Amino acid sequence: MKATGFLLISAGFLAGSLVAVQTEANQIDWRWFLPAFTVGVVGVVLARRGHSLQSRDADTLSGNVDQLTASIDRIVQNITRLCGESQQMHPYEVHGKIDQLFPKDLSSFVEARLSIAHVYSLSAYADVMNEFAAGERYLNRGWSASVDCYIDDVSEYLQRAQHQFQETRRKLRALREHEAGVGGAGT
Repeated sequence: MKATGFLLISAGFLAGSLVAVQTEANQIDWRWFLPAFTVGVVGVVLARRGHSLQSRDADTLSGNVDQLTASIDRIVQNITRLCGESQQMHPYEVHGKIDQLFPKDLSSFVEARLSIAHVYSLSAYADVMNEFAAGERYLNRGWSASVDCYIDDVSEYLQRAQHQFQETRRKLRALREHEAGVGGAGT
């Protein structure tokens, strides 16, 4: 359904463009433009519906929750290691380590984040993402402090990021344990 939607969007856009190019200046041939526009709108509706159905698929949600857990575990492991190593590193080297250790897991977590709302609740999503976003901000501040060689700020922001990411992991684990307890209680 999603692919069909994208195909219809493309067809509607191309047909509408062709109609616009073929008509005289400042005039639109509505007999051809409206059907092209309608095809594009139908494509948008199908693409959005397909995306919504795909994002709510039980297998997708389960895989995304596993992805979230694995990503935050690696993030916490890497930030803990980096906090320990940063005391012996030159502050300017820290931003290179951040660039090396975190982008993949941060992106992976962000890509799967909406599954928190689908599986647990919107409130749970807000709680987890509030902590995660704060950790990400502190990590970015630590990166900037490293680039600018602010020695004290590098360590401070890395420790703050570590705390926020640990809190993110704790909240995500609590959600999973609560779900397992609720789901396992009836069996």
